[in-house]
Amino acid sequence: MLHDIFAKDISRTIEGVVKADDESQIDTEVSEYVLTNEASQRMESLLDAYINYAGANGAWVSGFFGSGKSHMLKMLAHLLGDVDGQEVSRDQVVDSFIEKTDGNAILRAAIEKSRQIPAKSILFNIDQKATLQSKDQPDALLSVFVKVFNESCGFYGQLGHVAKFERDLVKEELFESFKAAYKEISSKTWDEGRTLGILQEGNIAKAYARVTGHDETAPTQILSKYRAEYSISIEDFANDVKEWLDGQDGNYHLNFFVDEVGQFIADNTKLMLNLQTVAETLATRCNGRAWVLVTSQEDVDAVIGDRTSKQGNDFSKIQARFKNRVKLTSADVEEVIQKRLLDKTASGSIQLGGIYAAEANNFKTLFDFADGSRKYRIFQDEEHFTSSYPFITYQYTLFQDALKGLSAHNAFEGNNLAVGARSMLGVFQDVIQQLQDTPVGELATFDRMFEGIRHSLKSQLQGAIITAEDHVSQQNKFAVQVLKALFLVKYVPDFKATPRNLTILMYSRFGLNMVDFSNKVKDALNLLEQQTYIQLNGSTYEYLTSDEKDIEQEIKSVELDSTKFGSEFAGFLTGDILKSAKVRYVSNGQDFPFGVRLDDGPYGQQKELTLHFISPEYEYADSLETLKAHSSGKDELRVVIANDGRLMADLRLYLRTEKYLKLKSSSQQSDAVRHILEVKGRQLAERRKEVVGRLRSLIAKATLVANASEIAVTSEDPAVRIDLAFQDLIARTYPMLSMLGSTKFTDDQMQKNLKVLDGALESDTAQMLSAGEQEILNWVTLQNAQAAKVTVKTVDEHFVQKPYGWSTIAIQVQLARLIGLGKVAVSRDGVKLARTEAGSDLKNTARFPVLVLTVPVAYRSADVRALADFYKDFFLEPQPTADSLELAAATKARLQSLHDKLKSDQAMFHYPFMGSLSAAVESLAKVCGHADDWYLTSFRAHMDELQDVKSDLVDPIESFLNGQQRKIYDDGATLLRGEQANLAQIESELPGIIEGLLDDPMIFRGGKIPALNTQLQQLRVALEVAVDAARTAAQDAVGKAASAVTASDHFRKATDEAQAAVLKRIQSFKSGIATEKQVVTLKGKASAFHDEVKPGLFQILAQSPKQPTTEPPSDPNGDPEPKKVVKIVPFGSLELDSDIQLIETADDVEDFVDAIRRALNAEISSGTKVTP
Repeated sequence: MLHDIFAKDISRTIEGVVKADDESQIDTEVSEYVLTNEASQRMESLLDAYINYAGANGAWVSGFFGSGKSHMLKMLAHLLGDVDGQEVSRDQVVDSFIEKTDGNAILRAAIEKSRQIPAKSILFNIDQKATLQSKDQPDALLSVFVKVFNESCGFYGQLGHVAKFERDLVKEELFESFKAAYKEISSKTWDEGRTLGILQEGNIAKAYARVTGHDETAPTQILSKYRAEYSISIEDFANDVKEWLDGQDGNYHLNFFVDEVGQFIADNTKLMLNLQTVAETLATRCNGRAWVLVTSQEDVDAVIGDRTSKQGNDFSKIQARFKNRVKLTSADVEEVIQKRLLDKTASGSIQLGGIYAAEANNFKTLFDFADGSRKYRIFQDEEHFTSSYPFITYQYTLFQDALKGLSAHNAFEGNNLAVGARSMLGVFQDVIQQLQDTPVGELATFDRMFEGIRHSLKSQLQGAIITAEDHVSQQNKFAVQVLKALFLVKYVPDFKATPRNLTILMYSRFGLNMVDFSNKVKDALNLLEQQTYIQLNGSTYEYLTSDEKDIEQEIKSVELDSTKFGSEFAGFLTGDILKSAKVRYVSNGQDFPFGVRLDDGPYGQQKELTLHFISPEYEYADSLETLKAHSSGKDELRVVIANDGRLMADLRLYLRTEKYLKLKSSSQQSDAVRHILEVKGRQLAERRKEVVGRLRSLIAKATLVANASEIAVTSEDPAVRIDLAFQDLIARTYPMLSMLGSTKFTDDQMQKNLKVLDGALESDTAQMLSAGEQEILNWVTLQNAQAAKVTVKTVDEHFVQKPYGWSTIAIQVQLARLIGLGKVAVSRDGVKLARTEAGSDLKNTARFPVLVLTVPVAYRSADVRALADFYKDFFLEPQPTADSLELAAATKARLQSLHDKLKSDQAMFHYPFMGSLSAAVESLAKVCGHADDWYLTSFRAHMDELQDVKSDLVDPIESFLNGQQRKIYDDGATLLRGEQANLAQIESELPGIIEGLLDDPMIFRGGKIPALNTQLQQLRVALEVAVDAARTAAQDAVGKAASAVTASDHFRKATDEAQAAVLKRIQSFKSGIATEKQVVTLKGKASAFHDEVKPGLFQILAQSPKQPTTEPPSDPNGDPEPKKVVKIVPFGSLELDSDIQLIETADDVEDFVDAIRRALNAEISSGTKVTP
C-alpha cells in the first residue's frame, strides 16, 4: 500500500501553520525544519550581514501563502537569541542547524559566530498583538513594538502608561517594595491588579504613597496622572531600548522578529514609513545592536509598489534599511515537502524505480499541458520522480498559483490565508493521508488539494461544490472531483481549463486508458455544464460561484427568437467568415451578389444566386443525397455544415448572454454582480471569436453542393472554398456570360467607346461589334420592331438577369460603344443626345428610366459617301466622324456657319465686289436649317451649285478678305486719300489709273491686284521725287536768306544772346523744311522765311546791340537815356501810293519805282527799318 513506501509516519502531527507565539511545538519545528539549498544561501547572506553590521539593521523575509516564511522567521529568532518561554534552548537550536548545514562550511561558521553574540529575540505576529482599534491610528505599528518590548521587560504591555509607571519604579528601585505594599493593601498580586486599571486606583495610590514616604490618608492618584501625561514616540521607544541594552553585559543584542508585517501594513504608506523610522532610529540609537526582521507575502519592492517622485525618495530609505532580503520560492516549498513528508524507504524507492522505468517515456504526453497553457517542469530523472511521488511536479507551482489567485479574489475568510489556514505542507499531508490505503501507482489528483483549504474558504464561493456534493455525487462522484479542480484553477490566469488539461489534472493512476479517461472527463464536464455548475467559454471551462451560477441560469432562461437566431447565425457566416455578400467571377473580374439562406429560411435581401447554409439542425442534415436532390435546378450553392456537437448550443448561449447583458446594463446591481457582468462582457468577445473560429473550421471541411452534385474544392480556407465553388455555379447559371470573354469593364471605357468613331472611317475595324454588343443591338432592334419602348433601364434589367448575368457596368460600356458607333441612338425627354454628350447620362443609373434607345434608320451608302466627299472637298477637312447622322449634323452646322460669316462680311466690308456675295448667301440659305437626315436624303442635289459658288465667289473673296490682296487694296485707297494735295502738284496719269482699279467690282479676280500694286509703287516714287525737289529748293532759298542775316553788321553788332536766338530760330525753321512732306507747303517756305521770319530776326538783332565801352550819355538829371525801340518790317508790307496795276511802259516803271521810293523813305523817316 502507499503508506508503506514512506520513510516517515505520514499520520504524525505536522502543524500546518507555524505560529510565532507558540512554543509548544518548537522541538518538532526545529527538528523537522528543512534547510533547503536556496534557504541556506539566503541565511548565509543574512547571518553575514548580522555578524558584520554595516548600517542595515533590517531583514525582509518574503514568500507566498504557506511557503514557510513564518517557520524560517521563528528559526532565526531561536538561532540569534533567547526567546521568552522557550522550551528548547538557543544552543540546542544552533546545534540542530549546524547538523542541517550538510557540509556547508561557510554557513556552519556563520551560525557559530552568531552564537557568540548574546541576544534576546522578541518574536510576535503583529496582527495578533495589535488591538482592534489601533491599526487605523498613525502610531499603530509603533504601539505594537512598544507593547511587545514592555512585555519582554516584564512590564504590562496592554496599557502603556502602566508600563511607564512600572519602568519608573524600577529606575527608582521601588518596584519590588511597591508590589509587596500593593499586595498587602489590596490582597491581590500586582499582576492581577494592574489589569483592573481604574478599579484599583485607590489601592495603587496608597501603595505608591507608602513606598515613597507620602501620606497614605491623602494619596496622589498617581496612575491617573501617568495616564494623562503618557505619550509615545519612536525616539522615546528607541531610547528605552538603548537604555535596556546598556544595562546588559557586553555586545548584547535585542532583535524584533515580526511576522506578517506586510499584511498589517498593506497599502498604508504611513505605517510603512513608521516601520522604516522605527528600524532607522533603532539603528542610530543602538548602533546595530537592535535588529528588525519581518515577514511578508511580497518582497519589499512589491509592497512599496509605484510611488510618486517624492514618495520614491522616502521609500528608498526603507529599501536601504531592509537591504537584507530572503525570498522563499516554489523550489524551497517543493524541497521542504519532499524532505519532511515524501521521503521514501529503500524498498519504496525500488518499487517506484520500476514504475519510472515503465512510464518515463509517457510523462510528456501525460503531464504536458497544451492549448496555450503555461508550461510546467516535468520529472527530471528517477530520483526526482521518487522524491515527489505521488505528486506531479506541476502541482507545487499550480497550487501556489491557485492560492494566490483565490486570495487576490478575496476567497478566504479572515484577513489572509496564513491566519487559521493550512500551509502547503499541511495540504499535501492531507492528500497523502487520503491516498495511504491505495496501491502504489496511484497519483494525487489536483482536486484533492481542495480539501486542505475548504474550511478557510468563504461559503458563497464554494456553494456550488457543497450543492454538487449533495446532488451530483450520487450520479457521478467523479464530476464533483472535476468541479473541485475547476474551482482551484478558476483564478489562475495562465491556465486554460480545456478538457485535455483537465484530464491531466484528474489523471489518477498510471496505466489508465487515456481515450476512455478523457471521455470520462468530458462526460463529467457536460453534466456539470448542464446543471450550471460550470460554464464553457470557447474551449475552456470555468467554475461558477453562487452569484455566477445564478446569473448563468438566468442567461440560459433568456428567450431567443428563432428568427433572430437564424439572422445572427447568418450574420456570423457572412460577416465574420466570408466578409462580403458577393463573389468575384475570375474569368472577367465581375462581382456577383448573392442572397443568404439558412435551412431554407431567407435572411436579408435575396438575389438570383443563393448561398444556402445547411446547419446540423436542418431536418435533412444527415441525408446528403436528399440535400443534393433538393438543390437540383436551383441557382444556389449549399454549404453542409457538419455537427461538432456544441456549435449550435454555443451560438445560442452567446446570443442569450448578449441579450442578457443588454437587459441588465440599465439596472442597478451589487458590486459583486456588476463585476461578474463585466467579466461576462469580456468573455463574450472571446466567445464570439471562438465560435467564429469553429465555424471557420467547419466550413473549411463542409460539403459543397450545387445542382445535385458535390463540388470538389481543395482549399481549406472557408472563404476561398466558397469562392471557388461559386465559379462553377456562376458559369452554369449564366451561360451567356461567356459572350463577355475576359474583358474587364470600367468607367473609363464608357467615355472612350462614346468617342470610338471620332476621326474614324466607316470601313475601320473599330466599327466591328463584339458578341455582347451584337446581342444588345439585336434585342433593342427586336423591341423597336415590336413598338416596345426601350430604355437603358429595360436593357439593364434584361441583361443583368439569367441567362446573361452581365454587370451593369458591362452593359453600360457595351451600350456606350453601340451609341458611339451610331448603331443605337439615345434621347432624353424627346431630345436626341449627341453620342459624345451621352456619357454623364449613361453613367447616372438614376437616369436609366428616361434614356430612350432606338436603332437609327439606315441611309443609302451612296448618299452617305457623297456627303462625306462633299464635306472633305467643300470644307477641305477630313470628315469628323463615321456616324452618318453626326456627319449630317456637322455638315449642317458648317454650312450655317459659312452662311452667317458671308452675311457678316457683307455688313462689315464695303469693297465694290461685296455685292456679288449675295448669290453665294442665297445658295447657302437654301441648304441651311433643314433636319439632319435631309442632308443624307436631299442635300445631294445642291452640292454642285454650292461647289460652283464656293469656287467662283466664296473662295476668291474669302482669300481676298483674309490675305495680302486686301492689304494692297486698302493701301491704294489710303494713298489716294492721303496724298491729294501732292498729287495736284505733279503731272501723271497714275492717280486716274489707280482710282479706276479701286472702283473695279472684279478687282479680286485675275491679276488686277498685282497690277494695282505696281501702279501704286510707281506713284509713290513720283510723289517722292516731287517732294524732294520742293524741299531742296526751299532749303536753298532759306539758306541763302539766313546767310545774309548772319553776315550782316546787325548780326555782328548784336549781343551773343541775340545771335544765339537768331541761329536757333533759323535752325528750327530749317528742321521744319526737312520734315515737311507737302509740296505746296515746301514751296511757300522760302517766301515765309523772307516775309515773316527774316524781319523778326533783324528785330532781335536790332534790339540787342552790344554795349559801347564809354558811358552812355545822361539827361540833365543824371539818368541814362532810355533804350530806343527799333521797328523792322518786311518790304512786302509797304503800302504804295500808286494806282498802277500793270506795268507796261518805261514811264510805268519809273512811276512804280518812285512810289516804292516814297514808301521806303516814309518808313525810314519814321525810324522803321525795312527788310528787302
